[in-house]
Amino acid sequence: MIRFENVSFRAAVKVHDRCVFVGYANATLIVPGACFDGSDLLLRCESIEVKVMRDGNPRVDFKSVQGSDKNWYPIVSPRSAETRDSITNALLADRTVMAVVQSIVEDLDAGRIVLAA
Repeated sequence: MIRFENVSFRAAVKVHDRCVFVGYANATLIVPGACFDGSDLLLRCESIEVKVMRDGNPRVDFKSVQGSDKNWYPIVSPRSAETRDSITNALLADRTVMAVVQSIVEDLDAGRIVLAA
């Protein structure tokens, strides 16, 4: 099971039309046994974007770059919903990240944060 270690988190809450941007995490992603010799794959990930979507579900995206069309695109994107869920759950295992995400979800549920219709 994948996990993150050495997580540092910087909250930067911003309300957007479709989500609440929660902040950035820097962490080491560990994928056990993923290397050809059976050793663990370790990837240092910088500026992982943590968001809470309109439906209240958290989402993790890797660093984004702005395209010529002015839209933002992640540099790395999981190929399946299962992989995205695994990455998101692994990062949410960090207490600091989870505490901030839970606070945003509570604010959405209570109507203290309202997203555009």
